[in-house]
Amino acid sequence: MRFRYFTILQTRALSGAVMAAGTLCFVLATRSYGAVTLKPGQSIQAAVNNYPAGTTFVLSAGVYRNQTVVPKQSDIFVGQSGAYLNGATVLTSFSRSGSYYLSHIHISQISAGGSCLSNRPGCAHPEDLFYDGRRLERVNYASSVTPGRWYYNTSTSNVYMADYPWGHSVQISTSRHAFLGSASGVVIRSLHIQKYANPAQDGAIDCGPTWTVEQNEISYNHGVGIHLDSGDQALNNSIHHNGQIGLSGEGNSIVVQGNEIAYNNAAGYNWSWEAGGAKFTSTNGLSVRSNYSHDNLGPGFQTDYNNSNTVYDGNRTSRNLVAGIQHEISFSAVIRYNTIVNDGYDPRGSSAWWGGGIRILASSNVQVYGNTVTNCRNAIVALQTDRGSTSYEVRNLWVHNNTVNQTTGTAAGSVAQSKFEPMIYTSWNNHFNYNTYHLISLGTAFFAWQHQVMSFGSWRNYGNDRNGTALLL
Repeated sequence: MRFRYFTILQTRALSGAVMAAGTLCFVLATRSYGAVTLKPGQSIQAAVNNYPAGTTFVLSAGVYRNQTVVPKQSDIFVGQSGAYLNGATVLTSFSRSGSYYLSHIHISQISAGGSCLSNRPGCAHPEDLFYDGRRLERVNYASSVTPGRWYYNTSTSNVYMADYPWGHSVQISTSRHAFLGSASGVVIRSLHIQKYANPAQDGAIDCGPTWTVEQNEISYNHGVGIHLDSGDQALNNSIHHNGQIGLSGEGNSIVVQGNEIAYNNAAGYNWSWEAGGAKFTSTNGLSVRSNYSHDNLGPGFQTDYNNSNTVYDGNRTSRNLVAGIQHEISFSAVIRYNTIVNDGYDPRGSSAWWGGGIRILASSNVQVYGNTVTNCRNAIVALQTDRGSTSYEVRNLWVHNNTVNQTTGTAAGSVAQSKFEPMIYTSWNNHFNYNTYHLISLGTAFFAWQHQVMSFGSWRNYGNDRNGTALLL
């Protein structure tokens, strides 16, 4: 699979940051015109400590290994083409013990948390082992080690692996974060950030307020690729193969724009807990626009719990589990002009209860319009279950002017637990209208309403899509 590393492989000129000579011995850096140039092997944090807030640090090409940076206010970090922050330690010494290859390294144990899939219990440990760049699956017992799997013995500090190590690149992630801290106004641009041992729900980039993270490639970290705070912007990044999830965040006025988010949840977390492309909690004014989220083991985008004034605009999603876009136990949102294709497949079931292109779960005051949804598990569905509060109800849902192309499943509709019937259908002001459906059969039950599945004609008889259209594919 070829990724759109459009943000990394292009050479960029840094305006106003032309480097000149003048060595500063205590950080071995060059400074001119307000910028400091660093080279691999130098400490980024030492440079940060020795320069005032608001300094621009230019990272020359090469690998900056096991570096963790706590910036000062308004610091700027810019990578020249080929600049990598790598949170892994290279293993070079191995011995043979029976069918295993062992390497000795001490790892500081931490409580990582998270909910793993039943067949991937090793996901709870934040360290990953990489063999020729490929993440091996971590297991909890030496007896489970086979090619492609590895185990860490905390008593002996030994890595156990079955893959032949000599002549191959073997790395184990050991550093917890690339960037973190509470300073505001930080900019991180044009860096490769990879192989950090950040726990679940922590970001390899764990942002403070009003950070801008742009044009980076963020990959193969264990927990979250980027965790966002109030006022942060994640712009035009390639975020892929992270262990738990690509993006997460909470706070006000977060902007997520122009990113490619792909193949996340590589460590095997339970997607019904928190895993996949992106998940946001307790946000106000979140704007998610013009992103492409695909092939994630979990929802492409999810706003779950007390999100208000959310906008999903002009995104593309495809081949994610459970949902392309899912708005859950939250409030006002606009979901518009998104293109969602072959999305929302859920191994737990195929009815309107399980999986969809656009899913609204126990959330109020949501508009869904101008979207094109094609061949998803189900297309546009609303679900009402008991979420423990009358605040979390599907009320004032307005689904209109969408185009749905569907050969199986549910094209549109709503399902609810019996305690919420018939209110969700009759008195909570939920409406579908002006939508266009392209279906393989006009008589097939592509619609869900009032605890029934039905044809388009019956759907209209219940008052839905009186101004809508159903056409044969």
